[in-house]
Amino acid sequence: MLVYSLPQVSLGSDISFIAGNTVTLDAGQGFSTYLWSTGASSQTIVVNQAGSFSVTVTNQYGCSASDMIILTVLFPDPVVIVSDDATICLNGSVSLSVSASGAVPPYHYLWSTGLLTRILQ
Repeated sequence: MLVYSLPQVSLGSDISFIAGNTVTLDAGQGFSTYLWSTGASSQTIVVNQAGSFSVTVTNQYGCSASDMIILTVLFPDPVVIVSDDATICLNGSVSLSVSASGAVPPYHYLWSTGLLTRILQ
């Protein structure tokens, strides 16, 4: 009777990455077959979303082993640009505009009017 060792597969530690980027998961070379939780059967897969991903590898003796990794997508803070400074007279009004970039839309704005506490002389 022959006893074969199980293959050793490691996808590494869980990964966090910035939205809009991709991560390549590699199960390592030298296995006879690969089966990813996505249905792919290649040594590597490219992922652009959060979730749990696993792979089962089989060696030339028919022995199998699996590993799993969790991917987390991070969303960067937006860069907010408010219209240029404006001069306003007492009881006057001014229109302000805002734009945002650098994060994942849609953007939601919350204006705070506050109170004017500095009086210019």
